[in-house]
Amino acid sequence: MKRITRYIWLIILLGFSSCTKEIDFDLSDQTTNRLVVEGSFTNISAQHEIKLTRSTPFYQPNATPVEPGAAVSIVGNNQTIIFDEVAPGVYRNLAADSGVIGQTYTLQIELENGEQYTASETMRRNAVIDSMSYEYLPFASFYNLNIWTQEPPGKGDSYLWNVYIDGVWVNDTLRYSSFQNDDFVDGSYINGGTIYQIRERSFLDYNFNPPPKKDSIDVEIETLHISQGFYEFVVTALLETEFRGTPFDGPPANLRGNISNEALGYFSVYSLSNRYKFTIQAEH
Repeated sequence: MKRITRYIWLIILLGFSSCTKEIDFDLSDQTTNRLVVEGSFTNISAQHEIKLTRSTPFYQPNATPVEPGAAVSIVGNNQTIIFDEVAPGVYRNLAADSGVIGQTYTLQIELENGEQYTASETMRRNAVIDSMSYEYLPFASFYNLNIWTQEPPGKGDSYLWNVYIDGVWVNDTLRYSSFQNDDFVDGSYINGGTIYQIRERSFLDYNFNPPPKKDSIDVEIETLHISQGFYEFVVTALLETEFRGTPFDGPPANLRGNISNEALGYFSVYSLSNRYKFTIQAEH
């Protein structure tokens, strides 16, 4: 029995002293230097913006390099909209242009070295909010924002909601974005569906110290009818950033966008509805 015990301990020690192999990943490979495109085009008459940058190695300590000197335009609905470079790597249409629902718009980019990139999307119809309400949940100290609207029939509709409190856009980052598709509600009437939650601290007036609690806040909701492709891009971005951190996560990867020639990023085309405005009274 003692001999068997010694053999067991010998096997355990050999396991802890087994050979290991160090693997080095070349994270500074210059092939990672790819064009990154960020921009959108809507049905609102305004100056739209396209940003062009370059991807960098994983341990790059410097700021993200921009891509200046490109020829940028959007073609669709029998017109060509030229974008001028207003800052290094930042391009805008100087006139107030807008898209038409049902039309397809193509972003065209030509770099100084002659490389060309394109991306296309069709501007989809929008669902108009009939009414909104809020519901205070005291056990969680937040307010649910609920909407009533008709979801258009036909699969493939996706939505993103911008929320403004007292004129300030409060969910302008991916972490706090609010979005949904029509997989389970296609063609249905949305009867009080929750699209966002406002924390009670949103009533604090930080113009004073200590901040007092305001009696009410003004809320505006803007509905964006985005493509299924952009919806999937947003979901994937969250999976690669916010929804990570467990031992079971896979290795990170570049997001698959809609830009040609192996560029990164996404060019989105969407319609916006008018902002729905209402006031929330604070619970005391």
